[in-house]
Amino acid sequence: MQPCRETRKRLEEARGRKVATQRWHLEEEAKREKVEMKRKEAEEKQRLLMGYEIEDMRERARGREQMRRKKREDRRREKTEQRRRGEERRRDSLEGGKLTHYQVLGVEEAASPALIKKAFHDKSREFHPDRHSRASPDERGRMEGRMKEVAAAHSCLSDPSRRAEYDLRLAGGSDPEEEEFAFDLHSFFAFMFEMERSHEMERHEMERSHGHGFHC
Repeated sequence: MQPCRETRKRLEEARGRKVATQRWHLEEEAKREKVEMKRKEAEEKQRLLMGYEIEDMRERARGREQMRRKKREDRRREKTEQRRRGEERRRDSLEGGKLTHYQVLGVEEAASPALIKKAFHDKSREFHPDRHSRASPDERGRMEGRMKEVAAAHSCLSDPSRRAEYDLRLAGGSDPEEEEFAFDLHSFFAFMFEMERSHEMERHEMERSHGHGFHC
């Protein structure tokens, strides 16, 4: 039994709607696949970019570490070279009888100004005439010579600019000749007297401040 014309028309329309719906679903699926593909491509590009950035950061970090190692190695070599030159100067001074200002005061080359001042004070007291009042003329002359060396060493090392120039000559391995030091024995001991009095006043002041603290 053949369907009537109206029924065939409805069936064709239904098939047309079904085909259109299927086509729409296929197009939508294709769009989603396209969007997903672009998203994956973007993620892949981002991962690659991040990888490049991370590798670049690692490379820069490696470069910085290499520079730090090189600087540390340069400092070690410089210190080793300074020690070697210092040993050579010490050997030369022992063989030739000439001491550096630091050796005269008995301090290291990195000594602080306070330590240099203390060493100068100790050495000056060591060569004070009262300690050698019964010495022979030759011995007193030798002590005066030592005092001149001590005063010259302190005069140079207590002045920051002169000390810096002196250290440069020492580091360069050249003979650190100083200008002629005008040593006056009376002025020297006048200076020592003032230093002794200053130390004595500081000591009394400290004792007085400690005493006040105790009574409080």
